[in-house]
Amino acid sequence: MNAPEIQSDTVRWVVRARWMVLLLAAIMVLTIERISGGGLNLIAWVVILVLACVNLIWGFLTAFKKMANVILPASFLVDALVVSFWAVFSGGAVSVNLTYYLIILIAASMVHSPRMMLALGLSIAAMFLAAMKICYGLHIALQVPAQAMNPFWFLIEAAPEETRRIVYVQQSVRWVIWMAIVTIICTLLIHQIWKREEALREKERHIDQQRRLLQLGELAGRLAHSLNTPLGLISGNMEMLLKKTKKNTPLYRELDQIMGFVQRAVSTVEGVLDYNRQNLSQICDVKIPEIIHLVAEATVERMEKKKGKLILDVKEGIPPIKAYPEAVYQAVLNLVENAIDSLPAVGGGTVTLDARFDLRRIRLSAQDMRGDIRVIVRDNGKGISATDLKHIFEPFFSTKDFGHGTGLGLSIVKRIMDEHNGQVKAERNSEGGMKFTLVFPAEGASSSEGLPSDFFDR
Repeated sequence: MNAPEIQSDTVRWVVRARWMVLLLAAIMVLTIERISGGGLNLIAWVVILVLACVNLIWGFLTAFKKMANVILPASFLVDALVVSFWAVFSGGAVSVNLTYYLIILIAASMVHSPRMMLALGLSIAAMFLAAMKICYGLHIALQVPAQAMNPFWFLIEAAPEETRRIVYVQQSVRWVIWMAIVTIICTLLIHQIWKREEALREKERHIDQQRRLLQLGELAGRLAHSLNTPLGLISGNMEMLLKKTKKNTPLYRELDQIMGFVQRAVSTVEGVLDYNRQNLSQICDVKIPEIIHLVAEATVERMEKKKGKLILDVKEGIPPIKAYPEAVYQAVLNLVENAIDSLPAVGGGTVTLDARFDLRRIRLSAQDMRGDIRVIVRDNGKGISATDLKHIFEPFFSTKDFGHGTGLGLSIVKRIMDEHNGQVKAERNSEGGMKFTLVFPAEGASSSEGLPSDFFDR
């Protein structure tokens, strides 16, 4: 999962946290100076002053949103660089400032993606090892009176070379391992937090969308009921006028054109009513193969007009499901009709309608029939673009030409599948056209009648 885009509020939070850390660092330096009696530690105060100036710059740049993705990584790299410098002059391998590397990594993991954290972790570890190398190679303790801040460092510098080398190597390995552990743990934890937040946001978006759809559906239903009666009267009167008018006359052609517009309006109103109408049928055992054959019979005339071919591939052993029969029939019919509409006008095409039962791999007993029934509708039509694919289940969204669709068919399918605790999936075929999959949960099927003898051995 990708990290969310860094916002200026996040940068401001980091700036405030840095001010708190700098304040604590200043208190620590003052306390050590007072206890040791070594006087002013110029290097420590220079480091704190530099970090304060950098923090002021970061605070000023938070006003620019577009710079947030650059400011945050840069701020952590600057922190690591300054801490490396400070560690060299305040104790090297035994510096109390080594823990700041871990603090930097923890803070960075909270606002960056795993990929960015990997880059930052490697960069910070490289800075740490470089600081240790410089400290070990240049004998900084012999040039700077660091024993005022860290007397252990002076003892290490005065130890034999072999002892000194072992201390530096051990400390380097120890701290690099700690950096790796902290980076991995923090990144995984923040990844889970982002994942849960994204799931919550998705649920909120879904609830908000459902709320808007209910409001829209209620309004559209009222309008449709209001328009249904006058449109029916207009349609009936137009049919009477057409019967009384001679064919192949200008008046007949004009009336026929008007009748076409009226029928289009009637179709739209009926689609809205279908979308808002509750299922009138009762839940009962529904046999998917029967539904598929009924859909094939209902669409054979349209397929012949397109000069296309409808292929049925219904596997054996599909158990019945508890469902609304009319709703399941409507869902499959809508998908097949859409597939037929997508076929080319000349030369026809192919629509494949198949169904199968996928038994779930984890079973409680030999009689456990839980699984999914999949009804798949494939076509080799014009397909749907990737941009439109994101919106096809929204009410009134249509990829058909103007006047050839209400944009409610797929939204009705989505609603029916939600009512059955199922799913509808849409994807583009690699060879062209579309593939729609209806997934019905087959929970609770108690009879194994009709299953092949080796079904449970698969």
